[in-house]
Amino acid sequence: MSDLQAGSAPPKQRDAYWDNVKGVLIILVVFAHLIEQLFSTFGFAKPLWATVYSFHMPAFILVSGYMASRSSKDPVDRVPKMLGYYVAIEVIYTLVDLATGKAKEFSLQILTPRYGCWYLLFLAFSYLAIHYLKEKPRNTMLLAGLLVGLLRGFDPTLTNEGGLVRFANFFLFFLIGYFFDLNLVIDRFRRHKLWSLLAFIAVDSALYMLVVKKWFNRRQFTGAVSYQELYPDQLWRALLMQLVCYAISLLLSLCLFALISRRQSLLTYIGRNSLWIYLAHIVIVSRGYAWLTAHVFDGTRKRGAFYAIAITGAILLAVLGVMAAIQALRRRRLQKRAP
Repeated sequence: MSDLQAGSAPPKQRDAYWDNVKGVLIILVVFAHLIEQLFSTFGFAKPLWATVYSFHMPAFILVSGYMASRSSKDPVDRVPKMLGYYVAIEVIYTLVDLATGKAKEFSLQILTPRYGCWYLLFLAFSYLAIHYLKEKPRNTMLLAGLLVGLLRGFDPTLTNEGGLVRFANFFLFFLIGYFFDLNLVIDRFRRHKLWSLLAFIAVDSALYMLVVKKWFNRRQFTGAVSYQELYPDQLWRALLMQLVCYAISLLLSLCLFALISRRQSLLTYIGRNSLWIYLAHIVIVSRGYAWLTAHVFDGTRKRGAFYAIAITGAILLAVLGVMAAIQALRRRRLQKRAP
């Protein structure tokens, strides 16, 4: 068995490095979703979005798989929690839509994940799947994950119903994170930190230009679009591009991991609360910006879109600040009760 394999490794104590990684990634997730609101107004938004989207979710999924392999708990034990979060956020979405007039009646869309909610279903499916697959041969599982991810694009009927299309697309990264010891892999990249930085800048810059020139369809990174829709009548080109996307996502993720500090910092705190930040931002960003551009600012003009996105970001920061204050108060109360 390779020294990089981690499926049966003993659990480790929480370390600041992985919280720092999650801190960086959740900031990038929020940034990408804010940028996404500006597609129709700012020309730079789409290529900039692609440079972030090319790796931020694959990187998060790599970390999720790795954390699952290092946990003393069976991954399947986390499934109810993820499903609970998913239902809760869908209910909140519906209530917000009712309050803002976007919806006329209370109607949940449990089978069709709303904006950003697919990741919660993805984690639930991944934890359930790895419970049954963790004892299977590593190389067999990785090959199967790659084939499923590559072949799913040929089926235009595979939609986001139940989040299945994104599960098929991204599960490979969960498997890589689960079956390999990412610490050892990252250490190899960290030995060549300058090259990791240069590779990250070069690949992301090239990707930006490819999207600007429209030589590459940025939507391929979403993992939710069929090959026929991406490149009509060029399915084999789409298949090749999907393989290239996997390579880019993995390379950029590992290069980024090598550049992140191991010291405790503000990123550590952000990373420890990344799930709550994720849950809060998907509603605030999508619904907050939409409401502001519909009732307060003209979203078709650059100034109006800028003001709307700035206020949306400020609201998100305010909500997260309140959440942090509540956590701090709870922590103090627990400390006072402790003998």
